[in-house]
Amino acid sequence: GMVPLLQAAIAAKPAGIAIDYTSKTMEAVTTAALDAGIPVVLYNNNRFEGDNAPADKRIPGLAFVGQDESVSGEILAKAWLPSLPSQPCKVLVVNPFPTAFVLTLRGDGVKRALDAAGYPHEDLVATGDQGQNLSLISAALQADKGICGIAALGNPAANPAAKYIGDNGLDIKVATFDVGAEAAKHLKDGTLTMAINQQPFLQSYFAVANLANQAKYSLTPANVDTGTSIVTKDNIDTVQACIDAGRC
Repeated sequence: GMVPLLQAAIAAKPAGIAIDYTSKTMEAVTTAALDAGIPVVLYNNNRFEGDNAPADKRIPGLAFVGQDESVSGEILAKAWLPSLPSQPCKVLVVNPFPTAFVLTLRGDGVKRALDAAGYPHEDLVATGDQGQNLSLISAALQADKGICGIAALGNPAANPAAKYIGDNGLDIKVATFDVGAEAAKHLKDGTLTMAINQQPFLQSYFAVANLANQAKYSLTPANVDTGTSIVTKDNIDTVQACIDAGRC
């Protein structure tokens, strides 16, 4: 796991440490780094909700480099709305991991933008299994012909939605988060309208840049939101090349 690696890193007394703060399990090692006088920047995850709330009040104040899930949901939905019919119609919000708080945040952001534009929405609780989700999504679309868009909060929901729409020749727009290999294929063939990319390369790049600038110039690490890159059919080839090169 990450904790033993971080403990070894602390013992080496580095100029700084970037930590993927996934849960409460990261608190003790993060506190140990801070107590040792080692600058810390968080990246990818800063999970402070609920039981993950750190007792060490220094931790929530650390700089974070990654995707602001709620803001990204709103940005994605605002960019996607022009592809939907101008007359507001129902959007199905599909959550493949309902117990994952980050997906709740994504959904909240999407719904804020939909509410502001007057588009009604309905939640569909799905699973991490694409086969099951294909059945769930097809049943929902057959039961409600008024659905004009699907906001999938992750690829396990987006990919089966795009497949069903493509197989049945439906004019339903789909937006999602992250760009996996299958999602890229659906973006190219048009069954997936849009995705937002959290740009993991930039998460590590700016985390290290923060720490290097602090060590060299005493600059205070800054928050960086990497998750606002919109991907469509028009730029998927460029983004795919960037992903393949390890730069996106």
